[in-house]
Parts: sequence; C-alpha cells; structure tokens
Amino acid sequence: WVSDHLFLDWSKYGGPDTLQGSLECWTTLSALAAHTESVRLGSLALCNDLRNPALVAKMAATLDLLSGGRLELGMGAGWYEPEYRAAGIEFSRAGTRIRRLGEAVEIVTRLLSGDEVTFVGEHYTTSEAVCRPQPVQQPRPPVWVCGKGDLLLRTAATSADGWNFSWVGSLDAYEERAKAADRACEEVGRKPETLRRSVGAYVLA
Repeated sequence: WVSDHLFLDWSKYGGPDTLQGSLECWTTLSALAAHTESVRLGSLALCNDLRNPALVAKMAATLDLLSGGRLELGMGAGWYEPEYRAAGIEFSRAGTRIRRLGEAVEIVTRLLSGDEVTFVGEHYTTSEAVCRPQPVQQPRPPVWVCGKGDLLLRTAATSADGWNFSWVGSLDAYEERAKAADRACEEVGRKPETLRRSVGAYVLA
C-alpha cells in the first residue's frame, strides 16, 4: 500500500511537525509493478482532489493491465490542508470533499466496469466517457473507500468494494465504526458482509 501526499508531517501521529518528503503515489506503484510479479499493489489512499476521476480510471486500468491484474484502488476525500494550500487547491469542508469523493467513486467504478459514462453531478460532469483498454480484473479492480465518518461510510456502502479504517486508535473505536458500516450497508440495501474491511495502524519507531 502506498499513501498519496505532496508532503506530510507526523504531528498528527505524535511525531515531529517538520515537513517530510513523499514519493508520488502512482509513479511509485508503477515502479513497484515493474519490479514485482505477485504482490498486490494498492493506493491507500489516492487524494481525490488531486486528480480528475476520468483520469484516475485511466490510470487504474493501465496499471492493472500492465501489472497483470494486481491493483487495489483505494480512494479518499483528502484531509491534509497544508498540501492543498501549497498547491493552490481549495480545501472545502469535509462534507463537500466526501460528497465529491462519492461522485468520483461512481464515475471511476463505472468506467472501470466498461460503461460509457455520461454523468452530471454537483462536482463532476462527463459526456460519453470511456476507459479503453479495460483492466485485467473483472468486472474491475477492487475499489476501496478510506475514512471513518458516517457520510464516508455511506459512500463506501453505496459505491465501493471495501472500506479502510485509518488510523485505528483503539479496538473499541474500530468496533463502533464497523457497526456503523454495517448500518450504512443495511440502509442502502446491501448485505454488510459484502463490504470488505481493512484497518490501518501506525507505528512510530
């Protein structure tokens, strides 16, 4: 799994607040694909506001094809305001970022599934968009949504194959959010067991 930041500091996790460099996520995954044969390759998670969803679908299909079907596509709403400010990208309220992520996930999953996508949303518009060639994995590479709030969980239940809880602070906190994920699935008419789960934990050495 490779994270997606322009740069980062570790103060949120109890580390220093000095800026640290970060390799670009997709370039790194491409290099890993070229130097491995069986390990799966995942983004955890692509910051949605750094790339257009039609481009993300194209990137994902290409990497899945060139890696022989090893991609796990994780997408998130973005949270690190300093990199937004540095890059001149508006840092919207959390609800806006998550709703924008929801639209992006719908566009990406449909394109990766082979659909011709005309979409008119609050944040994105596409017209007869296609993604060719298609990825190796069918019906498409697994798409994960990463986060923990109620709106995010509903987005995962509606559009994604899996949900990643990042970062775990306690088992009790994860248990509460896992139950909320179950409820989100039930509210949209989905069986909770069909939503894959993963947990991110951090270690300071």
